[in-house]
Amino acid sequence: MEIWKLILTFLKIGAVSFGGGWTVVGLIHDEVLAAGLMSEMAFTEAVAIAQLTPGPVALNMATLSGYRSAGLLGAFVATLAVIAVPLASMILVGILATRIRWLSRERLGESLKIGALAMTGMTAWSLSFSDGFSWRIILFSVISFLASAFTRIHPALLILSCGALNLGLGLILRAI
Repeated sequence: MEIWKLILTFLKIGAVSFGGGWTVVGLIHDEVLAAGLMSEMAFTEAVAIAQLTPGPVALNMATLSGYRSAGLLGAFVATLAVIAVPLASMILVGILATRIRWLSRERLGESLKIGALAMTGMTAWSLSFSDGFSWRIILFSVISFLASAFTRIHPALLILSCGALNLGLGLILRAI
């Protein structure tokens, strides 16, 4: 039964995970918790692990969730399930794009960008308030956005800097 729950959950995630990366973390959060595959704390740990390992977040989360839920077989079926729909969709769009004149790359790209932007916003919202409201999360999110949008600071340096600043601020506030 757990295997079917994994398959259905990650087929659903894979069906809408175009854009990859952080665009799907909010969706994965909702689906994995709703299916009872992980607790909130386990999910937070899994996101951290998925970021440390190479590869797309959705794929890493599927493999890790599957392994935690049903061992090696769970990891295998969850991984296959999360890539099944995108793989089939890419094949179908490739076939259609060569046969239908009005389906241009520009229109397709624009359509997918709209969806990816909405999913990224949902993920940011979901992660920002998952542990309750925190003015530090909002502050560092705004600073990070502005720094990445208007400077050439490397993203890794930005992430590490915000982490270090937040940690330092937390220690100072705790000491006060």
